[in-house]
Amino acid sequence: MFSASAQPQAYNWMFGDSAWLNFSGDTPVSQQGSSLFSLKSSAAISDSAGNLVIYTDGFHVWDKNHQLAVNGDSLWTVKLWLPTSSGVYEYWNGGSNSLLLLPAFGSNNFRLFSISGNYLALTYPPEGTHSGIVYNDIYVHNDTTEVVSKNNYLLKDTATIGFRDGRLCAVRHANGRDWWIINKRRLNDTVAVFLFDPYGIHGPYFQAIGDPWDYNAIFGESAVSQQGNKIAFASTNGQIDVYDFDRCMGQFTSYLSLGSPPYSTTSDLNKTYYGLAFSPSGDRLYVNDFHRLFQYDLTAADVAASKQTVYTLTPFTVTDIAQTDTFSHCITEMELAPNGKIYFAIPLYAYFTHEINSTHNHYLSVINDPDSLGTTCNVQVDAVYLGNNKVLSGLPNNPNYALGKIANSPCDTLNAPVALFDAQQTSVCQNGCVQFQNQSLNPSVAHVTYQWTFAGGTPDASSDSLPPAVCYAASGEYDVTLVATNPFGSDTFVQTHYVHVVAPPAIVVQPTNDSLQSTGGFASYVWSLNGTVIPVGSSVVASQGSGVYSVTVTDLNGCTAEASYEITGLATGPADANNVSLRPNPADDAFVVELKDMTAFTVTNTVGQIVQQNVTRLPAFTVQTKDWPAGLYTVVMKSSSHQPVVRKVIVQH
Repeated sequence: MFSASAQPQAYNWMFGDSAWLNFSGDTPVSQQGSSLFSLKSSAAISDSAGNLVIYTDGFHVWDKNHQLAVNGDSLWTVKLWLPTSSGVYEYWNGGSNSLLLLPAFGSNNFRLFSISGNYLALTYPPEGTHSGIVYNDIYVHNDTTEVVSKNNYLLKDTATIGFRDGRLCAVRHANGRDWWIINKRRLNDTVAVFLFDPYGIHGPYFQAIGDPWDYNAIFGESAVSQQGNKIAFASTNGQIDVYDFDRCMGQFTSYLSLGSPPYSTTSDLNKTYYGLAFSPSGDRLYVNDFHRLFQYDLTAADVAASKQTVYTLTPFTVTDIAQTDTFSHCITEMELAPNGKIYFAIPLYAYFTHEINSTHNHYLSVINDPDSLGTTCNVQVDAVYLGNNKVLSGLPNNPNYALGKIANSPCDTLNAPVALFDAQQTSVCQNGCVQFQNQSLNPSVAHVTYQWTFAGGTPDASSDSLPPAVCYAASGEYDVTLVATNPFGSDTFVQTHYVHVVAPPAIVVQPTNDSLQSTGGFASYVWSLNGTVIPVGSSVVASQGSGVYSVTVTDLNGCTAEASYEITGLATGPADANNVSLRPNPADDAFVVELKDMTAFTVTNTVGQIVQQNVTRLPAFTVQTKDWPAGLYTVVMKSSSHQPVVRKVIVQH
């Protein structure tokens, strides 16, 4: 029984010109709001409840709110250069099945695989091809979606033609966790296979099987049966290749050719194939040649002879596919949906497809009963209305996310957990805290326990699945260890030097002339006097009277430190109760010192040098300063009836 509820991660299809179908029920429902515009490939993934998470056209990544992800542009994929009606060339995603969007062994992590390169449609602007297979890492946290690493080569194709046409597909490993990434190469008989597991990407493993593909194998889809044991490729050179696949070993075990390559002219449409899809049981294979839809019975003794035409599109005319002449409507890509039906596109296929509106472009057609033989499969044209949106040529490339392990097979080795963790921020300031996320795999097995060890942290250990925030009091680099255990085994994951704790900035405040200066070179400074902020953002602040001056600095790591300096004895008004006065302060050419029963006074600069010293019997004395350097000075006044009195004065000119 094939059920939509089995594949919630494939519920949302984003394709064409803003087209969006939701498959949470038996009948797809058209939605509005998609930001996507793609001639061919697209990919989307939903969460376990079927809610849209991210989608892509290969050049961009959008979040669930249809906003461009952080760093989510300028991605590499297949560029198909086409002229608009005005003659200006623009590029589109031109690869059939050139995108794969897979969960990356963590609830918030995804990896986008993409075929990359230029495709020559007539002429095209000169541009680097970036030809090969690339991947992009995407992190989703709450309302933030970010492409954290992009345009990483998985396999660079120096010939620039081996991979760029698409036909990228994925099959779940027989252990139910890992993925096989598969691509059929052009100009030879080679298939490239990669293994994607929690520890990275392994391969490529090349396998030569079947007949070579020539240069004319330009377009065409790939398809994987829901059971993961059959993979098919179609091409416009007339080939249909069907392989048996061992998803335990990642190897092709047999090969069946259903095509008759090569076609002799570009209009020989009896020998060119494009879209294909397996029925839910994997017993039927559907293929189109742009205007007819064929069914093959893969259980028949003679599969090639079982070919039946189940639908013919009329009218259908085409001139030369290498020229700019407009096609009529034609059948293009096909895809098995979560409801067990196969949907296919009948766009008005032309070089100006995106500028044309037609009836078929606003609908998807469907094979309602794809496991039934012959015309009882029930083809229904224009079955699903897309509203104001359009299908152009391509449909999403969805693997079977729900495909599980092959129980009791040699590859059923995942009973023991796999310990994994990460943290969104691993570099913190001294006394900062880190929140770790448990990403361990296979936690559904009963009685899973966890033991965390945080070297240098507080707490230094935890047995919680999600530990509390761990704070670090001393600078340095610290290891983190997680041990996951269940009745079937244990796994240890260690990240050495994982947490980097940055020491606070070193800061000193010193007086200099009429100012205070802190250590320089920091990102920002905030000064205050007795708690009131001084509006200055540099390492130097002019003295503004007596009090405690404080400065808080922030370094380039975002770490802060504070230092203070107290200026005392700055008198600015008339004599106080003890008849002590120093005025004006700050002073320009002179200031007056006043003290009851004053007998002498001494003035020194910031380095302790005496600049003036007087013996007096006058209660007040005027000090001439016009020849003094500007700066901060200390005045010590002696009295016959008091202890010495110390004041500071600022001289400015």
